[in-house]
Amino acid sequence: MDFKLRPARREDKERILEISSKIWEGEDYIPYVIEEWLEGKNSELCVAELDGKIISFSRYLRIFPGYVWLEGLRTDPDFQGKGAARAITAYLLDKARKEKALKVGLSIYVENRASLHITESFGFRKKASFIYLEKRPAEISTSDLSAKSTRLRGKIVVVSPEEALAFITQSRFLKAANGYFPCGWRFFSLSLNPEALLSELKVCLGIKKGRQLSSLLCSCLYSKPYGGFSLDFLEGPEEEMEALVKHVLEDPVGFQVVEAPMPQAGEALPALTVLKKLSFKSWNNYSADEFVYELDLI
Repeated sequence: MDFKLRPARREDKERILEISSKIWEGEDYIPYVIEEWLEGKNSELCVAELDGKIISFSRYLRIFPGYVWLEGLRTDPDFQGKGAARAITAYLLDKARKEKALKVGLSIYVENRASLHITESFGFRKKASFIYLEKRPAEISTSDLSAKSTRLRGKIVVVSPEEALAFITQSRFLKAANGYFPCGWRFFSLSLNPEALLSELKVCLGIKKGRQLSSLLCSCLYSKPYGGFSLDFLEGPEEEMEALVKHVLEDPVGFQVVEAPMPQAGEALPALTVLKKLSFKSWNNYSADEFVYELDLI
């Protein structure tokens, strides 16, 4: 196919949202980020045209020098199978090479077999596996929590990003995640640039024993328009983790959903046990379904 690949323009917004409305049964996140993506800050939203009609798009994001993230790859279902997604991926990888990027990363859901095939055909390799969980805050009741965890809620403190990062780098969570820290559906490689995560940590809550941090909950996504909260890190004694999650679920902002990507590598983490106890649901029977892929360009 003869595709025209180019940066998106503001007048493309309506068509991009039209494509998005056909994804995930109309519950795609693109409408909540489209304005940011069109601004193009440190990024490029690319579209593929066929016979003058946009049929596919994807975003190219420079996370930190040398590292590029690809996200939001979408193709109009009426035009699938024509090679637009492959063409956009090739275009963005060529852009990364021209900018002398060292690595390119992305994440894929297990059921997106077409994207998995395209990604692996370009030489990307799977680096980490996560279980995607979610919870509607209105579904939780106080009976879900132990009496001890309820009392512990009074000890919750705000933790600085720097103190949180020190805790994260020594955690079982990060080891199980093979060094990749989730920020919603985007992942940071802490082995390459741990400091890049500091500006992304929007919420860090913990419980301390003396001056020592014993448990920690972190989130990179705290979005009122989207109505979502991404629980990106959770570790500590079970009762303390319960208390931290309960605190988030009762946030006065009134989130529509709390998302929680939990790493899977060998034995299940205690955090997964806590989230299952609190009735967080899995799309894939609590098996890995969210994968981080990476391509070395040099």
